[in-house]
Amino acid sequence: MKITKTTIMASVMMLAMVGVPTEVSAQKFFNKIKAGARSLTGGSNKSSEVDTAQATRTIDWSKAPVYKAKRVERLDSKGKVMLNADGTPILEVRLFDQFGNMASEETVKAQHAAIRKSGNTILKNVGITTALGVLDGLKNGTLLTSSIIGTVSGVAVSAGDLKIIYEQKKSLKQQEKELAAYSKNFTSEGIPKNAQIDLTNVDGIDYTKEEPVKIKDSDYKKIINSEAFNSTDTSAWDI
Repeated sequence: MKITKTTIMASVMMLAMVGVPTEVSAQKFFNKIKAGARSLTGGSNKSSEVDTAQATRTIDWSKAPVYKAKRVERLDSKGKVMLNADGTPILEVRLFDQFGNMASEETVKAQHAAIRKSGNTILKNVGITTALGVLDGLKNGTLLTSSIIGTVSGVAVSAGDLKIIYEQKKSLKQQEKELAAYSKNFTSEGIPKNAQIDLTNVDGIDYTKEEPVKIKDSDYKKIINSEAFNSTDTSAWDI
């Protein structure tokens, strides 16, 4: 997603306007925002000078999982696709992140809730003026992604973190659309609730566009019984 000042205004203006005094015109408020953005990125890297003495840790937002439902084909010990008793392929759909990790629906929901909550807390504490200035600074090259813009609840936040958090907000909406379709149409074991399901159009999603993920049956069983697959521990994203 391309981040621009227009994009940021659209995503945070509604929240920001709630706190604008009625006697201040929208145009004056907008001018203040633009002035704040210019002052933050006006040729210097001042945001990297923010005192971060209270920071106790960081969050690697680049590793925030992005989930997608994908078909799975289990392979037997000979590497052949496992079949049902009637000879048809076993149809399973599971949730995978961009790193290839498979997770249960409960795990995904827990992670989504934590990422959204922490992201919103950071955006609220950073403020609209700083947010505009930081993203404008990243765009025009006056600010480095590693520049620390402040701390929120003991977590150091860099300019790059802020950009990823904005991107994640949009990503979460799409992920949750897919998760809703998944919950409606598949069991917790990834089996279709309707045996006559049309995988080319499951609530608007075509599951046949991508090749299925092939996994050895022995590895598959280890994964679904693993702590990582079933964990609802969100400490990595909590602030």
